Amino acid sequence: MKLKILSRLSASTEIKGLIEEFRQFANSTDIEWLVLESNYHRADAALINDGDNNTTLELINRTLPKAIEINFQHLVNRLYNLRAIAKQNSGDNSGALKDFHLALNNSSSYQNEGWAITIYSNMSIIYLEIEDYDKGLEINDLAFELFKEEKIENDQIETSLLIMKALFLKNTNDYEQAIKTFYQAENSAIKSGLINLILNVKSNLSGALLADNKANEAKKVVLECIADSVQHSLSSTLSYCQSNLAHIEIELGNYPEAITLLKQAKSSFEKKNNMKAAIQQQLSLSVAYERSGDYYTALQQLKKYYEQNIDLMFNERTKEISRIEEAFEAKLKDKQIALLKANNDLQSARLRENALTNQLIIIISIFSIIFLLYFIRNYIKIKKQTVFLEKSNATLLDNSFIDPLTKVGNRRALAEYITMLEDNTKNIEHYVVILDIDHFKNVNDTYGHMVGDEILGEVANRLSAETRDKDKLVRWGGEEFVFVIAGGNKDNKTSVANRIIKTISSKAITTSVGEIRVTVSAGAANIKPGQLNKETWPEVLKKVDRALYIAKEGGRNQAVLI
Repeated sequence: MKLKILSRLSASTEIKGLIEEFRQFANSTDIEWLVLESNYHRADAALINDGDNNTTLELINRTLPKAIEINFQHLVNRLYNLRAIAKQNSGDNSGALKDFHLALNNSSSYQNEGWAITIYSNMSIIYLEIEDYDKGLEINDLAFELFKEEKIENDQIETSLLIMKALFLKNTNDYEQAIKTFYQAENSAIKSGLINLILNVKSNLSGALLADNKANEAKKVVLECIADSVQHSLSSTLSYCQSNLAHIEIELGNYPEAITLLKQAKSSFEKKNNMKAAIQQQLSLSVAYERSGDYYTALQQLKKYYEQNIDLMFNERTKEISRIEEAFEAKLKDKQIALLKANNDLQSARLRENALTNQLIIIISIFSIIFLLYFIRNYIKIKKQTVFLEKSNATLLDNSFIDPLTKVGNRRALAEYITMLEDNTKNIEHYVVILDIDHFKNVNDTYGHMVGDEILGEVANRLSAETRDKDKLVRWGGEEFVFVIAGGNKDNKTSVANRIIKTISSKAITTSVGEIRVTVSAGAANIKPGQLNKETWPEVLKKVDRALYIAKEGGRNQAVLI
C-alpha cells in the first residue's frame, strides 16, 4: 500500500528508495513470491521513470519463468504487459503484440476488466505506429466500450484511453478534436495524481499544438513538461519533451537550440535502447540542418537515418549475414592453422629425409590448391547469399510503401510522392480526388471482414486501371482512397471523378458469397501549379474532405468538385 501511495507522489527518487527497501525486505524473508514481486517493481521503475529497456527486459526475463513455475498468475500478466512495452520501445512490434496477447489469454485466471482495458489500450499504440488506424481505432473503441459497460472509476485508465483517442485524431489530421481530447486527458491525469501520466499528456499535447501551427502555445506546454521532469527526476519523459521542444524551435527558426536538444534526446534514447525514438531524432536533425541552410550536414544526417532505420527493420537478416560470415571466417582460420601445421611437418621431414623433398613439395602444392578451391567456393556461396539478402531487404523496403491488402500505395507512399512534386512539378496543375466506398460498414457487418477485404481489393484493381504512370493512387485508410492526377482536370467539371465512380458502380463485384454491387462517393479539387506540397497538403485534404461530405449528404454515388 505504501508503494502504491508513493507512486502517486512527485519524487522519482523516493519511489526508487522505497523499491530498494522492498527488495531488501523481500530478500531477507526468503519468500519467493515476494522476491518476484519486488523484481517487477524494479523493472517497472526502470522502464517508466528511466526509460531503461535493457534493465527492464533483463529483470523480466529473470523473473517471468519463476512466476510461471509457482503459478503466480497476477504477476505473470503484469510481466507480459511490461515486457511488451519494453519490446515495443526497442522496435520489436511483433514481439510486443505476442506478449500483449499472452497477457490477454492468461487473464482468465485474473478476472479484472480494468486489466483487459489496459492491455487493449497498450496494443492500440502498436497499430498507431504501423499506421493501421482502422485496427487501432477498433481496439481503442473496444477498450472504451468495456470501460463504460463496467462503469469503472479509474482516472489512470480513462486518461490512457483519452490519450490514444487523441493520438488517432492527430494522425488523421483532425487537430482541433485531438487538442480538445488531450485537454480532457490532462484533467483526468491530474485527478489520478500520477506525475508520469500528467507529463505523458503534456508531451503529446505539445506535439498536437505544434501540428496545428500553434508553436508558442506548444512551447509553453513543453517547457512545463521539461521543468516537471527535471523536478521529479523522470529522465524518460524528459527525453521526449526535449525532442518536442526541438521540433518547436525548428518551426520558430531557432535552429542551433533545436540541434542541441535533438542531440541530447538522441543520446539519451540510445543509452536506454529505445532505438525507434533515437532514429527519429536522427531524421529530425537532418531537417534542422536543412532549415538552417547547412545542406551538406543535413544530407549526412539523412543518410545516417536511412542506414539506422534499415538496420532496425532488418536486424534479424543482418544477424543472419553476420553468422554466415563468422562461420566462414572460423573455417578459414581452421584451414589456415592446418596449412601451417602441414608446412611445419614438411620442414621437419626435410631435415630428416632430403630425398623426399620434391615429392613433399608436390603434395603440399596439391594440398594448397584443394584448400584454395574450397575457400573460393565457400566465398562465392557466401557472396551469393549476401546479394540475395540485400535484394530481399531492398524488396522489403519497397513494400513498406505498399498497402498489403490492396497492393496500391499507402500514406507513406503519398507523402513521398508529394515531396517529389515540390522539386519536379512546380508548373503542373493537379486534380485531387478522395473516394469513399458507400455503406462499407454494412458490407462488413452483413458478410464479414473477409468479404469486405475482397471488395477493397477489387475496387483498388479497378482504380489502378484508371491510373497513369505520372498519377498516384493510394489507400488512405479503411474504405478511402486518394487519387492525385497530374495535369489537372482538363475535362468538364467533375467528369474525371464521375468516370472513376462509374468504373466501380457499373459492374457488380464477384466475391466468395456471390456478386455484390457497390458504389462510391468522391470529393475533388483542382490544385493550381505549385500549390500541392507537404505544407499545403492538410488544407488540400480538408478541401476534398468537405467535397466528399457534400457528395455523401447529397445521396452518395456521385462526385462533388470544390
